[in-house]
Order: sequence, then structure tokens, then C-alpha cells
Amino acid sequence: MPLLRLMSWLLIALLCTSRSATAAGPDTPPSQDLSSDWMSYYYLSKNSAMVPMFLQQLQNSQVLDNRTSALPGMMGFLAVIFSDNPSKVSAWASSAAFTGKTKEVIERALWLSGNSKMIQEIFHENPEFVAKPPKRIQDINPTRPGDLDFLWGAFFASGNDAFPAKIVNVLDDGYALTGDAKLDEITRKAAAWSLSSNMRQHETVNRLLVRESKTRTGQTKTRIDEIIADNKAKLTRLPNAAGDFSALLILTGPDQLKEFQKPSKQQMNFTQIKSVKRGDPVILNILFTGMELNEDLSGDVSYTITLIKPNGESDPVGKDQLKPVKHKFPARFMIHNPESYIDITFDNNDALGKYKFLVTMSDNIGKKTIRMEQEIELVQQ
Repeated sequence: MPLLRLMSWLLIALLCTSRSATAAGPDTPPSQDLSSDWMSYYYLSKNSAMVPMFLQQLQNSQVLDNRTSALPGMMGFLAVIFSDNPSKVSAWASSAAFTGKTKEVIERALWLSGNSKMIQEIFHENPEFVAKPPKRIQDINPTRPGDLDFLWGAFFASGNDAFPAKIVNVLDDGYALTGDAKLDEITRKAAAWSLSSNMRQHETVNRLLVRESKTRTGQTKTRIDEIIADNKAKLTRLPNAAGDFSALLILTGPDQLKEFQKPSKQQMNFTQIKSVKRGDPVILNILFTGMELNEDLSGDVSYTITLIKPNGESDPVGKDQLKPVKHKFPARFMIHNPESYIDITFDNNDALGKYKFLVTMSDNIGKKTIRMEQEIELVQQ
């Protein structure tokens, strides 16, 4: 039997700068790309231990000075986190010598979270906005594009669908915005686009829009239904399917491991291996999507793998090592992969000929099962 080694994605996550939400999880330290999955899916675990590192990277990258459009979203994100962690805020805000737009957004977040006094204590200044009391974060309603970004930032930090529900209101032309016809049109289009985009990336938003479609009327319902239909048409379905649940068995080379570690918003590209020589490593991995999730967004996907040898004999693969994938998932219809993969090497004791891997994959919440097979031929050197 060929040598089969179970490898953890944790090792690969340490070797690769990019990652997927499933492979590394929301507790992985953020990268300097502030569109990273860490910020977008913070609400899944709310691991505040990473916040000081995140703030330090904001300062080091100076990304907010170079991309001021990111200010409202970052403000909403930090304001909620500061509100949720009152005992940690002072240490966070004084953890580095913040300057420029990074300092500005931290000060605004302190003000919005009811920590105005810390601005003077830590930064030794009193900005003009501190003179008036802020609105409660949950009472902020959108009137312009920056407000939409603020609400999305608040959602990423909290997972509270009350924030995107406010954005749904903007779809109705009767909902009052600024009164500037051109700006209001831009805001409504931005609201529809952002709901569509985040519906694909967040099951919480998907569920919200499905619910809202059943209760809203008129123009708002029409636009929600258009968003839902458009997203349904764009769903990625893998070749082997049982209802919404679909999967793909992959045999590829170790040079393509980084493809599986790409951020969840990037497309993976890989080549299936059809033949291999003795001593050459082969990576067995599985992609899946569309599994059902519990109310708390937890999923439960398990799999068994069997190797059929050229002589017809069969061996279980990773029977005591491959564990079910049981954790929270940000979205049903993103592409996910298990937290481990199998590294296969054929040696001189393995017979030449065709080997077949059989995989049974189960969505244990949705009660769906998929069976897949992939063949590879062991050839002469």
C-alpha cells in the first residue's frame, strides 16, 4: 500500500501568506490586506486577542491614509468591538503610537463606543466631535454610501443582522435619504450591490434576505427577489451533488497546495493528476459547498476514503485520522475544504497499474450523501 500521510492545514497556513476561511479559521492573525477574512468573519468567534495585532498592522500599513474610503467601515467595526470589550479598550488604544487616519478612526470609535474620555487620556487632544454625544451604534440609519460601509463594519464585528436590515430599507425609493437625487441614487445602488455581495459571503445575510422577501412588499420586495435570483444563478456547484450539497475529489501535486490556501474570495486553479511515478508525492484533497448549517452557523461534514488497488483489494484511508469538519461556517455556498489533506507516495512495493480512490461525503445536518471516485495510474519511472 502506498505511504499516506495526513497533513494539517495549520502547517501550510504558517508557510503561506494567503489562506481560506475554512482552512485557517477566523482566529488566524490578520494580514495587512484589510479586506482579509479575519475582519469579515470576526463575528464567528469574536476572538478579541487578535485586536492589538490588527490595530498595529493598521498603523504600520497606513492603509487608511491611502484608502480613506475604508474609514467608515473600519469605524463601525472598531466601535462595536470597543463596545463589546470595555475592560480592554484602554490597553488597545494605547498599544502603539497611532498617527494619521489610524488615530482618527480609533478616536471616532472610542467616541461612538462611549469611551470619549480616553481620547484625552491617551491622545491628549479633544477633537470637535467629542463636544456632542454620539448616537448609539444601533440607532445609526444609513443616508449615504459611507453609512452603508459603517453598518457592514458593525455587522462584521457583531454578526447582528439588524445592521444589514437597515441597508435593506434603502432599497425602497420611498425611504428618505439626503434629498440629493444623484447621491441618493448612488446610495440605493450601493445598498443593492453590497447586499448581493455579502449574501454570497455570509449565511446570516442570506437568511435575512430570504426572510425579508416574505415580509416586505412593493419595490423593496421586488429588489430583494432580484438579488436572491441573481445570486442563485451565480452559485458555484461542484460536479458531484446531492441537492445544494456538492463536492469535488482532487488528486494534484504539492506545488499546487497554495491554491487551496487562497483567500475565500479568490478562485482556485489546479490540475488533476492522472498518472504518477514511484516516489512522486500526490495530494488528495476535497472541496465542498452547499451544506446545511444550524441556527448558530455550525456545520457537520464527514467523509470516508477507500483505496482500490489494481488487484481489486481495498484499504480504508485515514480511518482513524480524518475527523468530521464540525465548526461554524460563514456561508453555505463558498468553497470549503477539510482541515487536513492526505499526502500520498507510491513506493517500489506498490504494483504498477490503476488505483482508484472512493470517497463518501456526508452533510450530517442536511442528511445528504455524495459518492465520488478518482483514478490515478502508477507508471514506470
